Amino acid sequence: MTDDEKTVELEHQYLDMNEWQLKCIEEGLEDARAGRYIDSDTLIKKLERRIADSVD
Repeated sequence: MTDDEKTVELEHQYLDMNEWQLKCIEEGLEDARAGRYIDSDTLIKKLERRIADSVD
C-alpha cells in the first residue's frame, strides 16, 4: 500500500467515525428535546452497574 493509499484510507476512517459521532449526538439531542433524558447521577450509577456486570 502506498503512502497516498494509506492517507486516503485514514481519511475514510476519520470521516466514518465523525459521521457515527454526529449521528449519536443528533439522536441524543432528539431524545432531550422529546424529554427522554436522565440526570447525571442516575447515568453514572447505570454505567457503574453495567461495568460491574461486564467484569463478572
